[in-house]
Amino acid sequence: CNTPASNLDNSVAVSRTSASKPEDSTGATTPETTHTIQPPPFGTTWPELVGMTGTQAKQELENMYGKCMFNIIIHHIHSKTTKDLRFDRIRLFVDDEEIVVRVPTIG
Repeated sequence: CNTPASNLDNSVAVSRTSASKPEDSTGATTPETTHTIQPPPFGTTWPELVGMTGTQAKQELENMYGKCMFNIIIHHIHSKTTKDLRFDRIRLFVDDEEIVVRVPTIG
């Protein structure tokens, strides 16, 4: 997508705080950074999409958030998927008739 990166960063907010660690053997101090992940400023589940076809559900999400904010993937309910957590991905799980059978979530 040709969307500025700032528009894509809306899904996860990261706040940083700095403090100083004690001096090391050279006498220099090193900053310490703490990251706190905050929830997105919108819903993270879409139960209203259960019962729609995968294509209809994907279109609904794209209408809500645009085509660039999330990577929306349609999977068969028995497909193997990775276990990694991604805040820019929504998986739609469908049955043999291509009907969404699990509540879509971010991840």
